[in-house]
Amino acid sequence: MESKLVVRGEASETESEDEPINITESLSVQATMANSRKGEVITGEDSESDSETEDDNKQLYRDLDGFTTETITKARDVLNTAEQELIKSQITLQGALTALRGLNHNSAAIKNKLRDILSSNFISNINKNIV
Repeated sequence: MESKLVVRGEASETESEDEPINITESLSVQATMANSRKGEVITGEDSESDSETEDDNKQLYRDLDGFTTETITKARDVLNTAEQELIKSQITLQGALTALRGLNHNSAAIKNKLRDILSSNFISNINKNIV
């Protein structure tokens, strides 16, 4: 008679949590997995395989380092150019602000003088002197 064991937890979408698992089958799968050795080294191919892997790793590191350095350098150059343009724009805006403040001051002075001229009675004074 086979013993059935119910294991609760995450399962694939096709399995039900209430469905029993065959413990004998499960143990044989685990034993098979334990007996299969991964990364087994075959005598005579060890040093060549390790050397190729090491060379590949070094090349990958150089390529990745070069790509990263190039990307960062390009981004830095773009940011420096944008910063220079922003500084030029800021200087232009500061000059425009100074000019506009001067224009505002001069306009206010003209407004005051024009108001003084229009509010005075200089025409009636001229007419009185002629008569």
